[in-house]
Amino acid sequence: MMVTNQMIATFLSKTEIFSAFSMDEIVAFMPHIEIVQAEDEAIIFEENDVGDAWYLVLHGIVGIVRNMPSGPPHSLALLQSGECFGEMSLIDNSPRMASAVCHEDTVLARLSKEKLDDLLAENDPLANRLLRGMAGVICHRQRELTTILQDIVDFQEPKSSLEHPDLADTLQRHMTWN
Repeated sequence: MMVTNQMIATFLSKTEIFSAFSMDEIVAFMPHIEIVQAEDEAIIFEENDVGDAWYLVLHGIVGIVRNMPSGPPHSLALLQSGECFGEMSLIDNSPRMASAVCHEDTVLARLSKEKLDDLLAENDPLANRLLRGMAGVICHRQRELTTILQDIVDFQEPKSSLEHPDLADTLQRHMTWN
C-alpha cells in the first residue's frame, strides 16, 4: 500500500488525538512520524520490552495481548484504523505491559520516544498538544476500566472480597480516586 504524507495528514486529522490540530499543524508534525509497514503476525513489541515508541494504526489490525501467569495469553484489545497504542510507556518510562501483534498486513504511524522527548525538551507546542491528546486517551481508557472494575466489585458476593482483601482494597482505592 502506497502511503503519502497528505494521506497520512488527512487520516490523522480524523483521529481523537489529532482532531484539535489544524491541517497545517499536522503537516508540520509529519517529519517526526515514521511509517511502518508490518506483515500479518509481525510482533511490533513484546510484553516487558522497553517502551520506545507510540503507534497509530493507519491500516490493518493490531492485537494487544498480555501473558497470564497460569493459562494462555489474554487478548486485551483488537485495534483498528484510527486507534493508537504504546503511549503509556512514553509517559511513565515503564516496560510494555503487553505485546502488540499484527493480525493482518498493517501500516502504522510511529513516533519514537527519543523524538518526542527531544520535542518536549524544546518545548515544541505541537508535542505538548500531542502529549495532552495521549493523556486524554489514557484518561478515557482509565474511566472505562473503572466502570468495569466497579461492575466486578458490585457483582461479587460480600465474602469474595474477604477472600481477596488486597484486591478489594486496591479496587476500592482506585474507584475512590476517580
